[in-house]
Amino acid sequence: MILLVVGLVGVALGVLTASSQVPRVRWAPSLSSALLISVTVWLTIQSESPWLAGMVFFVAVMVSLIFYAGILWSRENLESRIGPFGWMRREITNPGYARRLFAASQAPRE
Repeated sequence: MILLVVGLVGVALGVLTASSQVPRVRWAPSLSSALLISVTVWLTIQSESPWLAGMVFFVAVMVSLIFYAGILWSRENLESRIGPFGWMRREITNPGYARRLFAASQAPRE
């Protein structure tokens, strides 16, 4: 039961972290992420197998973060020929690419 809760908290944390980082960093959701991490650490310590709970949490956070960040970057329409899965792949292979592209698109034109 704790593994399920840890996994769901991990997914929530991944979505919250992606929404706080894409396209600009927002600090209020980032602080909420820190609160979720502390809850998860407590749940992991209470678990019968803390290593397994930690791995479930890590995988849930990373997968949901990458998927939701890809969806959010595709909504920004930085490059129209790249779909959500392309942004997900770029989030894995080159995490700073989308942020640099967004910053360049927001820069004042001369």
